[in-house]
Formats: sequence, C-alpha cells, structure tokens
Amino acid sequence: MELSDEYFIDDNEMEENKERFVLIYRTIADLGGHNLGVVYDQQLNRASFPMTTDNMESVEPIDEHEEMWFPLETILTQWIYMTRIGKAVPGLPEELPSGDPPTNRSQFYLWSWLPYCDAQIDSTVATIERYSAAVESRMPPDSLLPISAPLFTSAELDAAAVPQDCFIRSLLTRVKTPRFKFIAPGLEVPHDKEAFATRQRFTHIPHEEDSIPGVLLFASPDRLVDLNLEIRRLFSTAHDNVSMNDNDPVPTGLYSEPVRRRDYDMEEAGFRLVLPFALRPGFFRDEDGARMSDGRPVPSGSFTELFQHGYFHPFGGERRSQRLERLFERWIVLVESGVWTVGEDGVEGGIDKFGDADRGAWNEHSIAPSW
Repeated sequence: MELSDEYFIDDNEMEENKERFVLIYRTIADLGGHNLGVVYDQQLNRASFPMTTDNMESVEPIDEHEEMWFPLETILTQWIYMTRIGKAVPGLPEELPSGDPPTNRSQFYLWSWLPYCDAQIDSTVATIERYSAAVESRMPPDSLLPISAPLFTSAELDAAAVPQDCFIRSLLTRVKTPRFKFIAPGLEVPHDKEAFATRQRFTHIPHEEDSIPGVLLFASPDRLVDLNLEIRRLFSTAHDNVSMNDNDPVPTGLYSEPVRRRDYDMEEAGFRLVLPFALRPGFFRDEDGARMSDGRPVPSGSFTELFQHGYFHPFGGERRSQRLERLFERWIVLVESGVWTVGEDGVEGGIDKFGDADRGAWNEHSIAPSW
C-alpha cells in the first residue's frame, strides 16, 4: 500500500495531519505513465478505481463525485463475480504454441479477459425474457402473437451472415421470440427474417477471423442515419475499414457491439443504440442533456453513446461497451415504472422518444455503474 494524498490536493485534509488516501492496488506500468489504481479514502471509508491520473477529474472533488466512490467490498465483489462466471480467467497460456499471442482474448500476464462467457449468455437470455414478460403482461391478451419458438434458427442467421461461435448468435438462437411488434420505442422485433438479413450493413463486409461485426438486432424501420465519422469508427472495429462511402445510409436501432477479440478491454456481450439524430447537438454546458454511467454528459453530437459507460469505469476498464444485459435491466424499470407505455403492439412511441434524454429525462436513460 502507498499513501496517495499528493493526488488529491483538494480533499486531503484529516485530523492530526494524517494521510487520508491510500493506494491499495496500483495498476500495471503497461498502461503508461501516471498510473494509479484502487484508492481508499480513510475518512469516508470508500474506494474508487482511477486507473491513471487522467481519471482524477471523474473522482475529485469527492463531494461532486460521490457516486463514483464505493465500499471497498463493492469493488472486490464485482471482481470476484467476473472471475466466478469465467469472464476474467487466470492461468491461460500467454502464448500460442507458435509463440504468437492469443487472438480469441486479450491477455495481461496471468489474467485473460474473454470476449464473453457462457454465464453471460444465460443471464442475458434470462433478462431479455424477463423484459418481454413485463411488456406482455401489460398488453391486451388477445393482441399477443402466437409464438413460442426461439427468435432465430441457425439457418436464418446464416442468411444474415452472422458469424459462427459468437455471443450474439448464441443469444438469438436461445432467447424466446417476444410476442409483440415493438420491443422499445420505435424498435421492431425481427419477425420478418428476410428483412432482418437485408438490413444488415456490416456482417457482409469481410472481417478478420478474430473479429465479430455489429449485428442489427432491433431496427427502427425506415429511419436511417448517414455513415458519419463516429459510426464509421465504431463499426470499423471489426474491419480494417468499412467499405462504405461517407454519408451512405445506415439503418438505426439496437446493434450488438463490433469487436476485435484480441483487443484490450472489449465486450462482445455489449451493444450500441444507433440513433437517427444527434444527442446534445450544440450543447455547451455540461449540465444540459443526456448523460452516461460515469455522470458525464454524452459527447455533443453523438449518435451512439446513449446508455453507455462513459469515459470512467469505476470497477476497472477503459473502453468496453455497456452490456446488453444491463440495457434490458434498465428497460424493465422504464416499463414497470410507466415511463414507457405499452399498447397492443408492444412498447409505444417512436425512436425519437429516446431524445427525452436531452429533454430533462437523462437519469431514465442512464445505467448505474457496473463492470
């Protein structure tokens, strides 16, 4: 352990001139200079995890960032959980027999970070089905569609060029088909499998073997957005380059996260909600508009950052996307609290309703911090 009051100039006062902050676990030097780690506040008995000094503005002053400080047990419990479910795994070989690094996961010395694990499939399926049940229970009984099969067959996903052996294929072939038309404001359940395949823009683009392109799960019919720089960068994660022209139309809706599995801190069980409009357009004050899990405002002009982690991950990590399971947990709250209304076709309203995040309802469109 190291004393670390030098990093907390505004909050380092304690009685009898005692040091207030202790660095319990320092991050590895591979992350670059100015690395920090798990810091414990001996006055408030809370801890936070600024991986580097670049994260300090997310945790200090403490009275303005109290939601980013947790009981130490909370941080450790998150880590233990990731280990128990097989997401973070110790002891896997650091090199292949060829001497090359593994391409199906990221590796930090003893620890491997897997793109997804079986437990994540199980929990995400369960959460989506719990959400569907919440919607169906609020619909007129005679409006429910007579469906009981999984959402997709393997053959239907083959037609849409969804890769084999990936999180999203496992999810879509296991989760039950929702018995309604709209799963969220403006987002359609893909009952029409041919239309589902036709709408895919990124699965047909060549990609590396260790990459999984973004799959459009629930589309907003007839609502398109131009392929701007933000969207190109996002979906180029799984490709050397997205072979589309600038301003080509891209279907909007809920996508699975595109990943390159060997990259540091990726999350194959993640998602991106691609909107047909920009969030916080022309907003210059931080207190205005949509916010992310770390409490910061969504970048002005963003089309893809709603419901995401933000810049600071208080339980570790730097760039991974929010998990699909967490999104549906949040949507359950929106349905059960009546923020989203339900009619005979499912969840009511168009995709523009997500713009409420910019109109005072940012808290309803933000997910509490998690790993």
